[in-house]
Amino acid sequence: MQWNRKISGYLAFSFIVLMILVFVTRNMMIDDLPDFKSFSDVKDKKRHFFDFIRPIVEAENKKVLMNREKLLMLEQQYSNVNTMHPNDEKWVKNLAKIYKVRIDTLDDQAAWTSLKHRVDIVPVPLALAQSANESGWGTSRFAQEGNNFFGQWCFIEGCGLVPARRGNGETHEVAVFNSVEESVAYYILNLNTLNAYQPLRTIRQEHREEGKTSTGLALAVGLNKYSERGEEYVEDIQAMIRINKPLMLSQ
Repeated sequence: MQWNRKISGYLAFSFIVLMILVFVTRNMMIDDLPDFKSFSDVKDKKRHFFDFIRPIVEAENKKVLMNREKLLMLEQQYSNVNTMHPNDEKWVKNLAKIYKVRIDTLDDQAAWTSLKHRVDIVPVPLALAQSANESGWGTSRFAQEGNNFFGQWCFIEGCGLVPARRGNGETHEVAVFNSVEESVAYYILNLNTLNAYQPLRTIRQEHREEGKTSTGLALAVGLNKYSERGEEYVEDIQAMIRINKPLMLSQ
């Protein structure tokens, strides 16, 4: 009985320590965010917002591009010799799993094609415009409390923050991320995997086949289902890119 009391006391103490660590970590994350509400000058606020988000988007895009380049290299090698090192095959199948592509055999050309269409970057201006729109220029409750700069939802109770205006019968929450980097990575992965954004991926692939560089304005057309506002949302994102283009560029 004494042993059980000791174990119970230890578990209780451990739980308290864990909660303290979660609280401290969450506050550290919040404190690391710039106070975008403090800017009185609109242009200054926009510049600081873009300067904060841009390097994160560029870094996450770089990771995606590195995976894409390795994927293309391995595909070319396999087509030449019809064999692949087990470690490389494992890497390809793990990547396919992340990007929700079924690839049972390396001879499945359709799977390779689908994977190449998905493992690709998102134009920086598009990500900047959407993050500004979805986070209220970094001032929203979801950005400040959950590092969520893209209005991304989750559907398991307790997975995020409950929207104040959530309708009766709705169960979604706004996802909470450990960092802004995680939020950006998840946003890019969503655009590259969810069926709703297939039009965006199709436009991007057509541009690649034509030797063109996809722009934020062009790919925004494929975001019709990102918001319930549909075409109006697409037009807003395109307008934000046009108006803020000079501020979006790296200084």
